[in-house]
Amino acid sequence: MCLLPLEEFGVKWRLVEQGTGTPASSGDASGSDAVTALAPNPSSSGVAGVYDPSLPTVDRVGHGALAGTYRTRIEANGRLVLPSAVRNPFVEAGNARVRFQAHQRNLAIYTPRSFDVTVTTVLNRQPGGVVDPRLRLAVYNSAQPVTVDRQARFVVPPELRERIGLPLDRIADVVLTGSVECLELWPAAGHDELEDLADAFDLLLNNHDGLDLPS
Repeated sequence: MCLLPLEEFGVKWRLVEQGTGTPASSGDASGSDAVTALAPNPSSSGVAGVYDPSLPTVDRVGHGALAGTYRTRIEANGRLVLPSAVRNPFVEAGNARVRFQAHQRNLAIYTPRSFDVTVTTVLNRQPGGVVDPRLRLAVYNSAQPVTVDRQARFVVPPELRERIGLPLDRIADVVLTGSVECLELWPAAGHDELEDLADAFDLLLNNHDGLDLPS
């Protein structure tokens, strides 16, 4: 999944006035004057339906769930061509947001709307819906905007390629996986390692007699 790990940024909580979108007080009980910020309400953020998980994915993020596994190559200059099965949302948007995911050592590729919805959803699921404003800034600062052309091509920035161990001087094998609201870009070797682990689990299942059913 394309996750946004909150623990990396030191979330701070505040009570808020119900429905006002403003903090209940300008300071906390400890006397700290740290500023806090609300994730935007759906009516003002342009991401209507973000709070309603019962809505289809297309109504929340603007496209259907991204799925599948695709082996491809990234050129030495970083140019990548999206597979035909998952390219339409990005071509229609004309751009994307690319973000390094430290917990998986891969890159998440979002449409702009899907990125906004994901960030807003994660922040508003926190108690009180109020977080340190540096959290939102850090997440957006870490997401590189890229232009996607009509042939579904875009250039992955070199600093992001380096972070997942891709070479900058030659063509490299990569794997794109659909993760519902985003695509994930893996070095082929890293993704193959995960597949080997999954195969090992399948071997364990071969010796599994099934769960006991209640009598």
